[in-house]
Amino acid sequence: MINKFRLMAEEFVERIKDHSEVIEVGIVGSVASCDCFAMDCDLAVVMEGFSDMEKVAKAARQMSRVSQYWDVFVFDSHLNYRGRICQRKACPATSVECYVPGCGEIPHLKIIKEFEFDEKKLFASKVDIIWAKRESLLKKLQKEILKSLDLKGPKSYQIYKDKVLICRDCGEEFVWEGGEQKYFEQKGFSPPFRCPECRPVKCF
Repeated sequence: MINKFRLMAEEFVERIKDHSEVIEVGIVGSVASCDCFAMDCDLAVVMEGFSDMEKVAKAARQMSRVSQYWDVFVFDSHLNYRGRICQRKACPATSVECYVPGCGEIPHLKIIKEFEFDEKKLFASKVDIIWAKRESLLKKLQKEILKSLDLKGPKSYQIYKDKVLICRDCGEEFVWEGGEQKYFEQKGFSPPFRCPECRPVKCF
């Protein structure tokens, strides 16, 4: 999964890097931290202006051919957060979301109701710069944030490895894959007691 997301991000960069207003693009979050079971891809794009926003948004939407699970956070050259790229072609569209105050103020950038952008949360994790026109502004911001949080380095993600468990019904060994472990932990579920073959008969 992580390779798919990274390739998706690199193709996005190839489509937008020649636009004069794009300064740099980085992967943030779990994909940048080499989480093999990342569920989505978060990108950060820094721009000097927004007249190219429609073309950048189109390139972002093309990533949906690979996966629908992506977010592109857009910043101006002073690293002020300006919004996320919207997945809709039209701006404004007919969705009720388009009536959120500030949504579409910069065409193709959406503002999500009751969402408050937290740069410390986003940049406390590793930032992987895919492309930059000059010295990375995102890395500079991350360095400042880590210092403010008194952290020596970016937050690391737990690495999930496949485990061998014994089914309580049939007594056979089965592999509990890392991706499923992550899902169970996120949902607050206990580890499975039964193998996949025995689970349909009895829940976990």
